[in-house]
Amino acid sequence: MGGLTLAAGGWSSNLIVYLINEFNVKSIDAAQIANIVNGCMTLLPIIGAILADSFFGSFIVVLASSFVSLVGIGLITLTSTIDTLKPEPCENGSSLCMGPSKAQLAILYSSLALASIGVAGTRFTLATMGADQFDKPKQQGVFFNWYFCTMYIATLGSVVGIVYIQDHVSWGLGFGISFAANVIGLVVFVWGRRYYRLLKPQGSPFTRLACVLVATFRKRKVLLSTKSEDYCQEPMDGVTKLGGTTPTNSFKFLNHAALVTQGDTTSDGSIKKPWNLCTIQQVEDLKALIRISPIWTTGILLHTPIAMQMGLIVLQALSMNRHLGPHFQISAGTMMIFVMISTAGALAIIDRFIIPLFQKLTDTPPTILKRIGVGHALTVISMAISALVEAKRLSVARAHNLHGSSVVPMSAFWMVPQLLVVGVGEAFMFPGQVSLYYQEFPKSLKSTAAAMVAMIIGIAFYLSTAIIDFIRKTTGWLPDGINDGRMDNVYWVLTVLGLINFGYFLVCSWLFLNHAALVTQGDTTSDGSIKKPWNLCTIQEVEDLKALIRISPIWTTGILLHTPIAMQMGLIVLQALSMNRHLGPHFQISAGTMMIFVMISTAGALAIIDRFIIPLFQKLTDTPPTILKRIGVGHALTVISMAISALVEAKRLSVARAHNLHGSSVVPMSAFWMVPQLLVVGVGEAFMFPGQVSLYYQEFPKSLKSTAAAMVAMIIGIAFYLSTAIIDFIRKTTGWLPDGINDGRMDNVYWVLTVLGLINFGYFLVCSWLYKYQNVEKDEHTASSADPC
Repeated sequence: MGGLTLAAGGWSSNLIVYLINEFNVKSIDAAQIANIVNGCMTLLPIIGAILADSFFGSFIVVLASSFVSLVGIGLITLTSTIDTLKPEPCENGSSLCMGPSKAQLAILYSSLALASIGVAGTRFTLATMGADQFDKPKQQGVFFNWYFCTMYIATLGSVVGIVYIQDHVSWGLGFGISFAANVIGLVVFVWGRRYYRLLKPQGSPFTRLACVLVATFRKRKVLLSTKSEDYCQEPMDGVTKLGGTTPTNSFKFLNHAALVTQGDTTSDGSIKKPWNLCTIQQVEDLKALIRISPIWTTGILLHTPIAMQMGLIVLQALSMNRHLGPHFQISAGTMMIFVMISTAGALAIIDRFIIPLFQKLTDTPPTILKRIGVGHALTVISMAISALVEAKRLSVARAHNLHGSSVVPMSAFWMVPQLLVVGVGEAFMFPGQVSLYYQEFPKSLKSTAAAMVAMIIGIAFYLSTAIIDFIRKTTGWLPDGINDGRMDNVYWVLTVLGLINFGYFLVCSWLFLNHAALVTQGDTTSDGSIKKPWNLCTIQEVEDLKALIRISPIWTTGILLHTPIAMQMGLIVLQALSMNRHLGPHFQISAGTMMIFVMISTAGALAIIDRFIIPLFQKLTDTPPTILKRIGVGHALTVISMAISALVEAKRLSVARAHNLHGSSVVPMSAFWMVPQLLVVGVGEAFMFPGQVSLYYQEFPKSLKSTAAAMVAMIIGIAFYLSTAIIDFIRKTTGWLPDGINDGRMDNVYWVLTVLGLINFGYFLVCSWLYKYQNVEKDEHTASSADPC
C-alpha cells in the first residue's frame, strides 16, 4: 500500500506544475486536466470493485491494476526525459509558447489514463481486501483508520521528497522514483499472497443468460416436452435439486434451452456443454428480465424531462434575479439544491408517515409500482408548473422590452415550487425503481439491478440532448437568448410526453405480475424451501436493498463535501505559483508541495483522534462518538477551510493591486499564508475519510463490501468531475478565473464554496438525524452479549 501510494502521489501531486512548465498548458486548463485525472482515479474504483466481487477477486484486480499503473508511470517518465515527447520550452519572458502536438498529447493522455486506471484499481480494492482479513466491525474500523494513516504518510513522502526532486533536480528522476516505488509495492504485495484471506468471486451472470439465447437458437426445431424429467433442473448446494418442475409457459420458445437432448449431459448427469444446455433457473432468469423490460423503458421518458429541466433551469436562472439580500447572489447551478432538499425531506416523510398512514387506511402497504406511479404523476405536474413559470417570466421580459439573455426583474425563486415537486417525485420513484429491479431481477444480477436505474438516467441525458437539438433545428423556441424564445412551449411538450408515458406505464403495470418477499400459494415446497426463487425473495434480500436506500441520502452529501476540496487542490497550486515560496534566501519550495500541509495535518490528526480525542470523548460522555458525528466534524471543518481560503485570497489580491501586479506575476506575500486553511482541511479529512469508509463498509450488505469501500472513491471521483464543470461554468459566466489570477476574483469562488458547504452541511444534519444505524448496532449488541463482563 505504501509503495503504490508513494508512486501515485509522486506523479499526480505535481501534475499541474508539470503541465504548465513542461507542456506549456494554460493554468486553468492544467487545473482542469488534473481534476479529470483525479476524477478518473476516484470514479473508476467502482468498476474495480465489481470486477473483484463478480469475476476475479481482489487479489487479481490489484495485481493487474498495479501492472497497468507501472506502464502508465513508465510512459510519464518517458515524456519527461525524451525531448521529442514534449513541446519546446518557452523562452523567458515570452508570451508566445508552442503547445504540445497531437502526438505528444496522445502519449501524455495515454500515460495519465493508464496511471489513473492503475491507481483506481488498487487503492480502494486494497482497502476492502484488507478489511476482509478481519471479522469484527471494530477491528475493521481500526484497520481503516490506520490504512488511511499509511496512505497519507506515503503521500506525504511523495509530496515532500519526489516533488522536490521534480522541481529542483529532474522531472525524469522524480517520475523514475515513482516507477521504482510502484515496482517495490507490487513485489511486496505478490510476496505476501500466501498470508491473505482471499474471498472467492461469484462469476459472471451475463454468461449464463447468453447461454440461454444460444441454446434456444440451436434447439429451435426440437419439440418441447410437458414432462419435468426432460428439463435440466437447478442443483441446490451441489446435492439436491429444485424438485421436478417445468419451465413456465411465458416466452415458451426459451424453454428449448433447458430441454435435455442426446449428448447434452455426462454419465453423472452434469451439463456437458453449457452453450447447448441451460438449467430452468437460467431460462427463468432471462424471462424475468424480458418481463420487466417494458416497465424499465417507461423510466427513460420519465427521467428525460428531468434531465432537460436540469439544463434549462440554469439558463432560466441566469436570466432572472438571483439575489439573496442586497449583496449576495446565488449561482444559477445552485438552484438544483432545492431538488436535493425536497428529495431528502420527502424520503423521510414517505418512510415515516405516508407509507404507515397508507397501510393504516388500507390494511396493505403500497406496492412498488404504485410508488413509482406517484413519481410519474408528480414529474408531469412539475413540467406543467415549469411551463407556467416560464410563461410568466417571458411576459415580464416582454413587458420590460428585454431581449437576448438580459436579466428579467423576476426572482429566480419563482422556480422553487417546480423543483420541490420534482424532488418529491424522485423520492417516490427512485427508491421504487431500485426496489423493483432489485426484487424482480434474478439473484445473480442484484448488483446490476441497481445499475439499471443509472443506465436509464444515462440514456435519458443522451435523449434529452437529441430532443433539444431537434427542437432548436425545427423551431425557434430555444434561441441563444431565451428571452426571444418560447421555452414554455418546450415544457408543455414535456408535459404531454409525460402524460403519454404515464399512460404507457399504467398499461405495463397492469400487465406485469409484481412479486415480493410475500409468500403466496405455490412459492414453497412441502419442506418449506423456496420452490421457485424467481417468484419469491428472502427477507434478507429485501432488507439488503432497504439498507442501500436508507444510506443513499448520506452518501449524496459526500459529493458536495469533497467538491470544494477537489477545487481547492487545483486552485492552491495556481495561488502558490503567484506568491513568494522562499524558505530563506536560497531555497524555494515547489507550488505542488503546498498540499504537504494537508498530509501532515491529516496524518497527525488521525493519530490524535484515535489515541486522544475519541478516548477523551468517551470518558466525558460515557459513549464513543458515532461515525456520523465524526463525518459531521469533517463537514464543519471543510466549510471553515473554504472561508479561510476566501479571506487569504482576498488578502493576496489586495496586495497584488497595491503593487499594480497583473496576470500571474508573483505577489510579495508569503505562500505560507495558505497553511492554516490546508491544516484545517487536513484535520477535516482525518475525521471524515475513515468515518465514511467505516460507515459504508459496516452498513452495506455483506455481498457489497468491496463496492462499499469504493463508494467513497466514487464520491470523490464525481466531486472532481463536478469541480471541473463548476470551474468551466464560472469561467464562462464570470471573470473570476482568468488565466492570470491577479486579474480575477478567486476569493468569490471560495465564498461560493463556503455557502454550498453550509447548505450541504445542513442537508447532512437532516439526513443524519433521520438515519438509524443497522449493522453497527447489531454487531456491537452481539459482541456485548457474548462478553461475560
